Amino acid sequence: MLTALSLGAVTMEVMGAKLLLEQWLLFLAIALFVISPLAFFKRWFFYRRRLKRQPITAEYVSPLDLNPAEMSYLFDGKLHDREVGATIIHMIQRGLLHLKKMDNGKRIFAGPRIEADLKSYEKKFVEEADTAEGIEASALLKRFASLKTKDVGMVAASKQLVFTQLVHSDLQRRQFVKNNSTPRFLIGVVKVILFMFAILIFLPILSLWGVSAISAGTTDLERLLSFAKLALVLSGILALPFFGIAALIYIQRGRIVGCDWIITEKLGRQWSQIIGFRQYVQLVENEKLEFQSEELKKRSKNDTLPYAVALGFVKNWRDLLS
Repeated sequence: MLTALSLGAVTMEVMGAKLLLEQWLLFLAIALFVISPLAFFKRWFFYRRRLKRQPITAEYVSPLDLNPAEMSYLFDGKLHDREVGATIIHMIQRGLLHLKKMDNGKRIFAGPRIEADLKSYEKKFVEEADTAEGIEASALLKRFASLKTKDVGMVAASKQLVFTQLVHSDLQRRQFVKNNSTPRFLIGVVKVILFMFAILIFLPILSLWGVSAISAGTTDLERLLSFAKLALVLSGILALPFFGIAALIYIQRGRIVGCDWIITEKLGRQWSQIIGFRQYVQLVENEKLEFQSEELKKRSKNDTLPYAVALGFVKNWRDLLS
């Protein structure tokens, strides 16, 4: 008799644990596939305003005279080959460099325009292209690999790191970006982690406690405490992987709405204009805007081309230089 009762009690505990696990998985699935997408959609919907197709009657220029590399840095936090290529295209449009078709392909030459007030990396491009035979675009892209500069305190580094540091230094001199953005970045990541904990752990477990309380017809505070302990244990176990996921989410968010952890209050006051210009560049590149004239359309597409390349809207940008 006692054995049967013991087996029955064990069976009930196993069934209860199984039911609890099934309920937790159900609420976890709801949180993951319903609540989280709705929350992100809400942020996206209010961020991205609905744009009506109205004829464009004027040209738009980059706010605060930001060049393509600087604009891209504010949305990515680091620069790649495409930003270097966009800078070359931008300098060709300004007349600081020019492109010639030769028997062995296109080559880049310095001039014809000369400017004294150039940025450090722009001077590097002009110096490398200022030869009688010119230089290939692919070779010019690689020049930053061996760049030596006192501005960033480096003897040699990868071209991406050096180019990023040079652009950051110029923006910092204009008081547009912070010198040390790590604390603000970590604060942002922690906010994402707390949101993930709330949606994926605490909300499902709290819902389970609510269901069990309704089923029992009473609120069991001890059971709530045990659920809270379970949530804390799961949070501790998942803290490290959640940190990595949260960092990736925060970085990806920065590529859409801007890296707000690096910008200063001075630049933040003009941020809506920067967001608007980025959207304008994307719409021009994707031909989603209606212009008043075909001439204005071609001129606008040409003027925004370096920014479209830097922001990643042009996939075959290397073909423009090769």
